[in-house]
Amino acid sequence: MMALTGHGVGIRLNAGSLHGLAYFPSMTASITCLVSFALPFGGAVCLTLMSTVFNNKSGNQQQDPKGGIMWAFIAIIPFMWFTLLVTLCLGNVWINKDGSHEVVNGSYFWSLLTGKKLVREKKTRGDNAEDSTDGGAAVVENGTGGSPAQTGRKGPDYV
Repeated sequence: MMALTGHGVGIRLNAGSLHGLAYFPSMTASITCLVSFALPFGGAVCLTLMSTVFNNKSGNQQQDPKGGIMWAFIAIIPFMWFTLLVTLCLGNVWINKDGSHEVVNGSYFWSLLTGKKLVREKKTRGDNAEDSTDGGAAVVENGTGGSPAQTGRKGPDYV
């Protein structure tokens, strides 16, 4: 139980956002927003589940609080195992000191099962400029920035 809890805290701290920023370097705002929403939302869902199980299992007037706490933690074990398995399917990311990133598209564990060779790919923050969702506020060739209307560039394509 302690190992899973430690893993959950470790993955929550920074690894998810670092993976997102390495795979999509030009989508910093979107990734930060998504992580900022997902963390409290997941905590609220878990707290709701645990408090419901605690209230139902501890009995009337909380006669058995130890049993309620035990069953509350047991109730979240499937979610912890699911997140552990999903985390194991993340690709590898290396963030270099010069600001570039090296990513592996694919899961190491899945590649072991399928025998597929993974390829390391180097990316920089400017690689995905055409996929930017920040409204086009990137520095262009002449040193000016601004919206797509000001720079003459097309905005992002949404599917």
